[in-house]
Amino acid sequence: NKSQNDNAKGKNSLNITSLDITISDLAVHKATDDNNSWITVFNETKTYDLLELANQTALLSESTLDSGRYTQIRMDISSAEATISNQTVNVTVPSGKLKLIGTFVITPNETTLVTMDFDLDKSVNVANGEYRLKPTIKLIVTTNATIEKSNVHGQDRITATKGQSEEETEQEATQE
Repeated sequence: NKSQNDNAKGKNSLNITSLDITISDLAVHKATDDNNSWITVFNETKTYDLLELANQTALLSESTLDSGRYTQIRMDISSAEATISNQTVNVTVPSGKLKLIGTFVITPNETTLVTMDFDLDKSVNVANGEYRLKPTIKLIVTTNATIEKSNVHGQDRITATKGQSEEETEQEATQE
């Protein structure tokens, strides 16, 4: 099972030339009667420039999960900063956590690819001179996927060459 991040497509109205987010933890929630069914997918620090990933896919993690239905993805964001007009600015993530609601099913002996497609233009807002990350993300789930890996600038990139994709509705990630 794989998780990945696919960056925003198109223009951004704030003229952002880079948006670095540092993820320190990624967990998924398995649908059970127990509300504490969070499973850590990775617990390490990884930084991604979302603009560098335009029309590309970066591998966040590769994990083996138990079969079943999963309903949420939670990311701890330890920092975010943007470059705007050659100036680096801090981007606030109000709670430091982003939670995505979306269903994907893990089937035994199959590869499931979960893509998080960030819409940059809708994800960074400015108010009173403060930049805030309020991501709008579309989940794309590819089942029975065949994956090709490559490495670009020291980061793993992947491409699903086969499989069946289902797109979830674009949503704003909630803050915990």
